[in-house]
Amino acid sequence: ALSAHIPERRVTTEEIVRSATGSLAEARVFERIFGLSSVAVAEPGLALSDHFAPVIEALHHRHDGSAPDTLIHVRGQPLNLPHARLALDGLRADHPFLSGIVHCYEVDQYNCSGLFWALDLARVLIETKIARCIVVLAGDNHVGLRLADRYLPGCTIMGDAFCGLV
Repeated sequence: ALSAHIPERRVTTEEIVRSATGSLAEARVFERIFGLSSVAVAEPGLALSDHFAPVIEALHHRHDGSAPDTLIHVRGQPLNLPHARLALDGLRADHPFLSGIVHCYEVDQYNCSGLFWALDLARVLIETKIARCIVVLAGDNHVGLRLADRYLPGCTIMGDAFCGLV
């Protein structure tokens, strides 16, 4: 089962690049190279678990196998933001689909390859019979981060998005 939640609110590439003292020309070049004219931005005031709630609900309805016993949370962006931490115990308590979770892991590589690391961890856990059914939740929330800090010149623009798989 697969599920995603991408916030509807958007900020343009131009607005982000200009807030980081970049020029309109730099924004246009970035848009052409990476194909990004805007990024999703999470609503302020919501906890990270609130953004994952629709993902977990959709997984619950789409998954028809055994109940998950393991949860892996993945963070992918190169920032250590305290509000970007997911309270795994609270998440398990709030969502019946996660009530059978015995093992929790957090993969925090501070780069975009974190999801690959999480998938490999899931493979190892299943092969070694430590886990039989795994939920992987991935996503970042940059609420509270200055708009200018969402831009790494010539590299990336950081948006907010959340996904999960079983």
